[in-house]
Amino acid sequence: MDFKQLLYFVRVVEEKSVTKAAEQLRIAQPAVGWQIRNLEADLRVQLLVRHSRGVEPTEAGAVLLEHSRKLLQGLQDARLAVQDLSEVPRGRVSLGVTPATAALSSRLVHRSLSEMPHIKLNVVQALSHDLVEMVLEDKLDLACVFNASSDRGLVVTPLLVEDLHLVGPAGSFSPTDGPIEFRDLENLPLIIPPSPHGMRLALEEAAAEAETTIDPLVEVESQSLVVELVKSGTGVTILPLGAVKEELDQGMLSARAITGPSLRTVLSIIYKQRRPLSRAADAILALTMATFRGKPTDGADHPENEDNSAGE
Repeated sequence: MDFKQLLYFVRVVEEKSVTKAAEQLRIAQPAVGWQIRNLEADLRVQLLVRHSRGVEPTEAGAVLLEHSRKLLQGLQDARLAVQDLSEVPRGRVSLGVTPATAALSSRLVHRSLSEMPHIKLNVVQALSHDLVEMVLEDKLDLACVFNASSDRGLVVTPLLVEDLHLVGPAGSFSPTDGPIEFRDLENLPLIIPPSPHGMRLALEEAAAEAETTIDPLVEVESQSLVVELVKSGTGVTILPLGAVKEELDQGMLSARAITGPSLRTVLSIIYKQRRPLSRAADAILALTMATFRGKPTDGADHPENEDNSAGE
């Protein structure tokens, strides 16, 4: 039994497929299967069962999976500890970002390439709740997410705070329009994401507070599609201004503040509390904080210590 076999085994269980694991590991599928069979022969137990839904571990496989993850993490920690002896941060860092932070994330990547050329930055884009799970499962070193909470063993550092606005097609609202009451959103053709999207959960909580209901015209998870639908006049949505700054500046969209209650979104950077950051990851953490706080979006504040928010 060696580390290569354990790595292959863990990937197969996580992907629930030998084929997908081989693709992720960038090796031939027969090689993965051969290593798994050798591992089973060495341990004299069956580790995997195959069925129509893919591959799952047996009882013995589940036990080996737990120990394998610890051993592989220990090996990675040892490698990073040695690499950290270098004066210049180097190595691979995986960072998760949400679609709403595309502009700032692009700036972060450019700064990383320019200021930290020895760090290989791997950027993954997904919704906040998915990124949180990836951090907890050690699939990401860091993630910039909305609606983060430290009660799941995460270190949460707020980056930006923005008010949420009602966003409609060009000309729907004028700069002189005052805030719209939250209860008045009930009669509008809302295009919002489904649960468990952070934005939807926040809207449901606000609706309960305002003693009203949220009945969307259509539920759409993709922010880019939401924006296109609003631009075409299909309906209206609720977003932080920073997420549609370019469209607002170009007059393709208009926005109006919300009150009674007002809504805020907090963007934070997170990492797993029990997983020490490598020197490279710590450098990217600092660079992310400098980038996101150094270029605030319209209406953004810079919190010192907040855990919760609404948005993706």
